[in-house]
Amino acid sequence: MDCCFADAGAFSDPDVLACTGDSSLLMKPDPVFANAMPDGSEYGYTYLISQSGILIP
Repeated sequence: MDCCFADAGAFSDPDVLACTGDSSLLMKPDPVFANAMPDGSEYGYTYLISQSGILIP
């Protein structure tokens, strides 16, 4: 079986310190990939911000 799994990457940005609704939460993550970035036509990413397992709206 030939399997391929996308590399989700890692964030090199510092932790986000913000309150709900803060404009600093409007950001575009820039992950760093150990290998080549996965093909965008095959994989898509959605990022969520949480604290202690609770999503920040």
